Amino acid sequence: MEKDVLQLTKKDVESFDAVISAFGAESGKESLFADVATHFIEILQGTKTRLVVVGGAGSLLIGDTMLADTPDFREVFLPTAKGHERALRIFEASEGIDWTYVSPGALFEPGERTGHYVTGGDEFFVNEAGESYTSMGDYVIALYDEIENRQHVNERFSVVTERGEAS
Repeated sequence: MEKDVLQLTKKDVESFDAVISAFGAESGKESLFADVATHFIEILQGTKTRLVVVGGAGSLLIGDTMLADTPDFREVFLPTAKGHERALRIFEASEGIDWTYVSPGALFEPGERTGHYVTGGDEFFVNEAGESYTSMGDYVIALYDEIENRQHVNERFSVVTERGEAS
């Protein structure tokens, strides 16, 4: 199905076991992250369809501080990080839907699919090389494993991977 996410209806989604939202907002339109979250909550109410959200790393915590609020966080990514964080808070406050929010590492890029990943919760963490890195190939495996195994229902989890040989 190809359709504007804000035009999706309950009828569009209710026959699916899961819907994956990989919505990304254009620069200057980061408020849409909250709009999309609210819309999904509205259309998924009363369905058995699970929502899995491709989230961001900026809302991960280092102690009591969000990664996006640390001095080294790149300002260019701040609006997107704050948009993702608002959406996550909307999901956390929701009732009556089945959702999971998946945060990659701070460096999320194409990379070798190794089949190995480590998951965490809300806390920022790194791989064995000391990097907050997630390959897109392994992220997809983690996302689908979550759909199949339902380990993080109505919560966020995070994923880091090691770099493959070619990275």
